[in-house]
Amino acid sequence: VLEYGITGKQPRRIGNRHPCWAPHGCFPAAGEDNWITIACRDDRDFAALCNVMGRPELATDPRFAAAHHRYQNQDELDRIIAEWTSSLDRFKAFELLRSAGVPAAPVLGYRDLYDDPHLRQRGFFETVTHREAGTWDMEGPLYRFARRPTAIERNAPCFAEHNDYVFKQLLGLSDAEVEELEKEGITARDPNMASHQ
Repeated sequence: VLEYGITGKQPRRIGNRHPCWAPHGCFPAAGEDNWITIACRDDRDFAALCNVMGRPELATDPRFAAAHHRYQNQDELDRIIAEWTSSLDRFKAFELLRSAGVPAAPVLGYRDLYDDPHLRQRGFFETVTHREAGTWDMEGPLYRFARRPTAIERNAPCFAEHNDYVFKQLLGLSDAEVEELEKEGITARDPNMASHQ
């Protein structure tokens, strides 16, 4: 939006790539549909990546030695990196890169997120109990307030659970008026399963 507002030009699609940095993207890791993201911000990041890959000579290769050369030759660079990442478990690659100071992260699927020790330690998941659905862990609020605790405050309501509160207390309807709405099929106490078959 900012680029369009300033230049008046429609930005081109670049996928996971960055408009200036290279390498910057999502690379295949060992196994089926496993990925790791890597983002080199400068020559130092790139040199560290090259060392981790066991290819220190790439940092001085004329095709990749300067940021603008890496950007111009990123297809070839991405191929070289993908060859390395595809031989490693994404978590192993992440640990190697992280310990060298290279910005990277494994791409996590639902099961990975659910089992992630960092998310668990931060209290991202909360155990909830619903009177009809049972007990399970679900994601809590994505935000944290400095002076107010954030947590799941209530479950999703059951069918018609708040009818009396809404119709009688908020709207001030009488029992007879609510019964009339039910007779007319405007509201109900039980789901009409016949209409969903």
